[in-house]
Amino acid sequence: MPLSEKFSRLIEEDSKYRKAKEIVSMNAKEDIWLVGGQVYRNLANILYGIPIPQNTDFDFIIETQNQELVIPWPWNITRNHFGDLKIRGPNYNIDLIPLTSIHIQSIENYLKHVPLTIQSIAYNIKDRRLIGEIGMKALYDKKVEVNSYEDIVLHAKIYQKTLTEIIEETAQSIGFTPITRL
Repeated sequence: MPLSEKFSRLIEEDSKYRKAKEIVSMNAKEDIWLVGGQVYRNLANILYGIPIPQNTDFDFIIETQNQELVIPWPWNITRNHFGDLKIRGPNYNIDLIPLTSIHIQSIENYLKHVPLTIQSIAYNIKDRRLIGEIGMKALYDKKVEVNSYEDIVLHAKIYQKTLTEIIEETAQSIGFTPITRL
């Protein structure tokens, strides 16, 4: 069975994902991609049996955000560290990131500008397809390293961590090898 299909089956079993997808779908037009830890951690689970943390949030890249937001009770809206929408729920959060807000304009360019190689994977929720050669290579090689130096420097500044700490913490969270040469 192709990896995209295995991922689809696993993620669709998650009730938190299904609710997050429902909320995002009510507030976005065109393509929607799940990105970040929910993607690479679930893939690491599928490929290597690495446990998935239960308290993780959902990050979605959306092509177009609706003018009027529909937020079900008891969810509410705040902003994340980058100024994008964060929809806070009872047990987890959803980051809603329009492509226009990150000035990249395409999912492919987004994947080029994530801080770490393992983050360079996206899952299109409509066509249930994984994309991101760099991220998939990192996944199969079981290595985490810098993907975009400029973006990891920004990330480190916002989260007040060193570049090495970011690489090592991410690698450790999924049992991969950190590559810290900068």
